[in-house]
Amino acid sequence: MWDALRLDVRHSFRSLRRAPSFSLIVIITLVLAVGATTAVGSLLNAIVFRRPAVPNPEQLVTLSAFEPGANVDGYFYRDTFNAYRAVQRSFAHISMYSGGGLMRVEARSGGSEDASTETVSPDYFDIVGARLSAGRFFTETDDAVAVISEGFRRRLFGNGPGIGEAIKINAVPATVIGVVADGFDGLQLDETTDIIVPFAVIRAATGDASKPLRSRVVVGRLARGVSIDTARAELLTRWPSIQSATLPAALTEADREALLRQRLNVASLASGFSAARDRYGTTLWLLLALMGTLLAVACANLAGLTLARSLTRRHQVAIRLALGGSPRRVFWQLLVDGLLLSTVAFAGALPLAWGIVRAVRASLLVGRTGEKFPTVTPDAGGVLAATALLTVVIGLAIGVVSAWQSVAVRVDESLRGRGTTGSLGRFGRGLLVAQVALSMTLLVGAGLFRATLAHLRANDTSLQSQRIVFTRAFREPGDRELLPPDYYRTLVSGLGHMPGADAAALSVYYPTYFGLTGPLPTDYHYTRADGITPLDGPVLTEFVSPGFFDLFRFQRLQGRDVSWDDGLEKPAVALVSASLARALFPAGHAVGRQIRIAGPQRRDVEIIGVVADAPYGKLDDPRPLVVFRPIMQEVARAQFPMAYVRASGDLATVRAGYTRVVKALGHRSLRGFITSSEWVNGVLRQERFTAGLATFAAAITIMLACMGVYGLLAYSVTARVREIGVRLALGARRGTVVWMIVRDGLAIAVPGVLIGAPCAWASARLVRAQLYGIAPDDPRTLLTAAAIFLATVLAASLLPALRASRVAPIEALREE
Repeated sequence: MWDALRLDVRHSFRSLRRAPSFSLIVIITLVLAVGATTAVGSLLNAIVFRRPAVPNPEQLVTLSAFEPGANVDGYFYRDTFNAYRAVQRSFAHISMYSGGGLMRVEARSGGSEDASTETVSPDYFDIVGARLSAGRFFTETDDAVAVISEGFRRRLFGNGPGIGEAIKINAVPATVIGVVADGFDGLQLDETTDIIVPFAVIRAATGDASKPLRSRVVVGRLARGVSIDTARAELLTRWPSIQSATLPAALTEADREALLRQRLNVASLASGFSAARDRYGTTLWLLLALMGTLLAVACANLAGLTLARSLTRRHQVAIRLALGGSPRRVFWQLLVDGLLLSTVAFAGALPLAWGIVRAVRASLLVGRTGEKFPTVTPDAGGVLAATALLTVVIGLAIGVVSAWQSVAVRVDESLRGRGTTGSLGRFGRGLLVAQVALSMTLLVGAGLFRATLAHLRANDTSLQSQRIVFTRAFREPGDRELLPPDYYRTLVSGLGHMPGADAAALSVYYPTYFGLTGPLPTDYHYTRADGITPLDGPVLTEFVSPGFFDLFRFQRLQGRDVSWDDGLEKPAVALVSASLARALFPAGHAVGRQIRIAGPQRRDVEIIGVVADAPYGKLDDPRPLVVFRPIMQEVARAQFPMAYVRASGDLATVRAGYTRVVKALGHRSLRGFITSSEWVNGVLRQERFTAGLATFAAAITIMLACMGVYGLLAYSVTARVREIGVRLALGARRGTVVWMIVRDGLAIAVPGVLIGAPCAWASARLVRAQLYGIAPDDPRTLLTAAAIFLATVLAASLLPALRASRVAPIEALREE
């Protein structure tokens, strides 16, 4: 058996080597299609399908709260949580939770590390089934303690046990009381958990210790036999009354009202927490659909090429059958041909998939400041097994198609020369028409995604066209001092006058909001001071220094800029965006009018200027409603401003001077520097990712269409060489012969385009949410795609057509 198989493989290798063009086209087609599909499948597996390494993750749930008035996540306060935990029956264990942040951890020995931190209640360890390698977990009575992972223990303490070691977490003292055994990664799937601490530690490390203890999220494990719907119903029934009875006394009236407005929900946590999944999950499913279309195009192309080649092998197969070979044996040999091709293609597809994954990962990491990205590799148990199965199935299909056309023929006709060659028939041409139609869908999709990216970039040219360097200053660990107003003026003056700088300014949010995937926070609500024309839509509040609008070249349409004299003791003032001015005062001049900040802290604010619309909050919203308040009048809100410098000199010199100016002011530290163009590229990485892979898939399909049409017409010319010789002998012009072959190519392209256009339009409507600035039925994109395919088919048709025109009539007639 093995000897026969070895002989079959050797024979297939020799046969395929004698047809290098066919073999090369099949292998390249499979490598590109399977490699791209494997890459996207690997990304899906690593980002979307991951689960936390905990027992029975399907029992995990998360409790969340949302404050609709401010468009922000709400809070769960400890007293309310404890009261609810005591009476609830839906959860076996429940814990307050906060995770995903980086804390600076310093050991007594002098070592220090940035640690990925989870802040939890003691029940968390039961929820995730964590096991200790040393020490113990903390309890409700512990406060200044920490539990660390084995990996973090080795990084921070080397060979030391870690237990009992004194550390500082953002300058807050704590003692290591436990080490979690290897294999525990926490619930944050984008990074490995290094340290787990109680809320008392983090409250001291990041905020005012006098504030009530709270968390954004609660995690739990469902009790046996309880569904998520049952848990949600109990939460909505019990929580409001418990919350009303346990409101923290330290809350302001505004905080109390916001807390009572919160909307609660219970959702599955089987897939853990993942910012990467939230950002890229939908895009990856879309790209998998595109890669599936690409694979279908490749299979149609391979089927057409295999059918065409089988026509030229009928005579060879007939000889083998006439010499006593059994149809089963010949059928098996042709299957081996297909399997050999698919095996070689599989070996080439894996490096391509690896390269695509590495390129995609590098692209998605551009502009990321601290957020980790999951490791992406084609794993043997899932993606690689599916890829291997896919290539085997395609190889078998190639062999079956070839055997169907080659074995099922009459031997006598093939030996006499009849039917040795012929046309592919309706089925073969139908495959190529379907290929063109599917390719139209990919090409239109690529055009729409590239147009979306271009429109988003065009929305804001101020960040891309200028050399602006910026970063955010933040407190040193343990620093609680409120910065005086003069700090900001001194900071801007120092940055603006350093070597290589043209100007400097501050803001709190712009352009960081560009990177948010959800709604923007709107904790201030505005109306006209006279109570007329309340606003329906959310209004973004920004806090800026003098010179902000000039630095970014945002045009002031009316009034004046904020000044350093607009301080806490002066009347409240603001500039507004043009859209907000029109919404509030549609019939009059906005400057000098007043708007009112609604709520318990109600106050009137005078409008001193109107600024032209620009995407201040989102790149896809060029006409936002924005109120610009002076930083000097909101010092408590502007403790961590973005500081911008427009550079005229060397960027390295500017960055060095920037650091010197900030450090000279004391008690301030800096995050990593970034340029404005780098920030925009980072914000648009999802759109660049989608457009790039869609364009890659479209380019491959164009190449496959070109190869498919060329292969069909080349075999057609071989099949019709006698007919062409007769036509030429009877006086046909060579131009007529060229047109005859080109016309066959257009007979494939035109129906394919006509069928593909409505299919592309229907597919584009399904991804309408991913588009911006362009309609799914954009006629320019459809016409451009149609023109590209017609030109591609025309180019692919010319080579075999010119070959046909050069047929010598005498040589062709001798074949009779």
